[in-house]
Amino acid sequence: MNYKELMDFCLSDSPENLPPNALGEVFSRLIWTSSDNGKEIVNIRDSWIKSKEKQKVLVALHIDEVLFNPSDLEEALKNHPDLSQIIESVATPNK
Repeated sequence: MNYKELMDFCLSDSPENLPPNALGEVFSRLIWTSSDNGKEIVNIRDSWIKSKEKQKVLVALHIDEVLFNPSDLEEALKNHPDLSQIIESVATPNK
């Protein structure tokens, strides 16, 4: 099983009431344990942030060990304007 399969399985098999930050925290921790220093996980996160699937976007926003590409956040905001508050908080974490 690769990380994409693992992450997709965790997302699809998680209870509906599990907050997105719970999976985000697990995936963030995996970044530090992978042999590629998290490159594959970050690539998956970057694809999720641009997804039309709101749950993927929400989880991706909580995988916060690596900064987001601003254009990816713009795309997420375009796809999910209702998430503007969390997207803006991720875009400007020191405010």
